[in-house]
Amino acid sequence: MTSHKFLTSRFPASRRVRTFLVAVVAAAALMLAGCNSGGTPSGPDTTSPSATESATPSPTPTPTPATETSRALNLIAPKLPEDASSNTKDGLQSFSRYYVELLEYAYSTGEVSKLEGISSPTCSTCSGPIGDIENAYSDGGWVVGGDLEATAVTTSFLPSSTGSFFVNLSIKQGRTAYYSGPGILRKDIPAPTEDAPMQLTAKFLSGAWQVEDFSPPKGLQ
Repeated sequence: MTSHKFLTSRFPASRRVRTFLVAVVAAAALMLAGCNSGGTPSGPDTTSPSATESATPSPTPTPTPATETSRALNLIAPKLPEDASSNTKDGLQSFSRYYVELLEYAYSTGEVSKLEGISSPTCSTCSGPIGDIENAYSDGGWVVGGDLEATAVTTSFLPSSTGSFFVNLSIKQGRTAYYSGPGILRKDIPAPTEDAPMQLTAKFLSGAWQVEDFSPPKGLQ
């Protein structure tokens, strides 16, 4: 990997039955008393037994970033913004930011399925980071850090002759450390001192954007 990393019931059943039977017996006794006194028989007691309290929802697991001794836990995958599905300039910019967020999530968790889902099968610069992530998490390894942020996203939104669009991004990246086990550092990449210029190429197909390339702009590679 280069210095530009491509860039988680209150009452038991037996008691409820007993409560119900007590109510039924009590109602029958009231009816019998009403008949013996010559009055109008009382109607059955329609009061339902105490409802079982609703089960307390399980607390949402707390997201925990990876450390030098353990993998990240319960991290929440970023959601595709609504406007990121539109074939517009704003939609493409929003999608590009989402791609960076999803790339960061994949490095943080080892989960690459969502990243693969928005990457073209022919995108070699997409398969490179995906392979790097899969390798990092093989045999119990993981990645610490590697935070990614798109600090600038611009596009002319002018399609190429093949219908592809180009987006220029500035990527801020944190330190990235690869661990093969608790406290076993395999590789350590310091945070770059400057934001990295990147270019994303995408095409709008079947109502969604798909990444065709993600690499430094031509001339910087």
